[in-house]
Order: sequence, then C-alpha cells, then structure tokens
Amino acid sequence: MKRFVCLVCAMGLLVSVYAQTSSLPITTDKTTSLIFPFPIRHVDRGTKDVLVQKVKEADNILLVKAASAKFPETNLSVVTGDGSVYC
Repeated sequence: MKRFVCLVCAMGLLVSVYAQTSSLPITTDKTTSLIFPFPIRHVDRGTKDVLVQKVKEADNILLVKAASAKFPETNLSVVTGDGSVYC
C-alpha cells in the first residue's frame, strides 16, 4: 500500500512539473497584467515587439502587450524591490 501511495504522489508531482509553462502568451488584442509581491524596480524586455508599462497607482503591477502581430520569441525580466528576478 505504501508503494502505491508513493507511486501516485510521484506521478502527481511529475504531471504538475510538466503542466507549468515558462512562456507568456501575449497578443496585440489583449493586455496581460502581471502582479508581483513587491514593487517593480527594473524591467528588461528582449525586443521592442513587447510593450510594457508600470501602473502608476500600483507599483507592483506590470502591463504587457504585443506591439506587432507576429514576432520571434523573446524574453522579459523583472526585478522587484526584494531583489527577486522574474524571467
């Protein structure tokens, strides 16, 4: 029975790891809001095809949108007030 429970837990962990994605789908039609636990200190976008804007009223929210319909995959890095880096 213990082996069965361990096997089920291991399978659940494996599925959850593969279910998460490291990409952020953005389009020209919608704005994506990213909410961070601390104020945003720095934003680095890989290309000008990604538009970013900090919200003045809430310094921990970043708005992200695509500038053009088709663009190559790029990166987006955000540094927050506690020193964390989000990629």
